[in-house]
Amino acid sequence: MVVSQSGKEDIHTDIVIAAMGLTPQIHLARQAGISTNRGIIVDNMLQTSAVNVYALGDCAEINGKISAFIQPIMLSAMALAKTLAGTPTPLSLPAMLIKAKTPWLPLSLAGITTAADIHWTIERDNDGYVAKAHTNDQTLIGFIATHNKQKQAFPLLRQLPPAL
Repeated sequence: MVVSQSGKEDIHTDIVIAAMGLTPQIHLARQAGISTNRGIIVDNMLQTSAVNVYALGDCAEINGKISAFIQPIMLSAMALAKTLAGTPTPLSLPAMLIKAKTPWLPLSLAGITTAADIHWTIERDNDGYVAKAHTNDQTLIGFIATHNKQKQAFPLLRQLPPAL
C-alpha cells in the first residue's frame, strides 16, 4: 500500500491505522472568558475559572487531559451532583481500561502510555503483545495488550495507580 502525502515523499506500508477522536467544543466557554486549552479547564471539583460554572464530559480538561469515555464521565457526573447538592466531592478516577475493537489489531490499554520518560518491556508470542510501561524505579504505570493477550488487561489494571 502507498500513502501519498501532500508535497512529501510517499510512504510504502503494509497497513494503515486511522485513529479519530472527539474535538471538545469550547467556543462558548472561550467567548465567556472561561479558561480553555484543548478543553474547558477544570479543577478536581470540576469548577471552571468562572464562579459557579462547572464542566464535565468530553469538553472538560483536568490536569491537561480530556477523558471522553463513559466511565470518567459517569464518575464526574456523580461527583459533581454531590458537590451541587451541598457535599463538596472532588473527582477521583481509578485507572481505566480503554479498548479498541478493531478487527486487525484489537487492543486494550490503560495508564500512562505516552510520556517521554517511559521504559517499556514488550512480550510477544503467537497470541499477541503485552507492552508494559514503567518508571525508572520499575513502577508499572501503563500497558498495552493486543489480540488474545487482552485477557491480561484486568490483572494489569489492578496494579496501576489511580488516574486522579
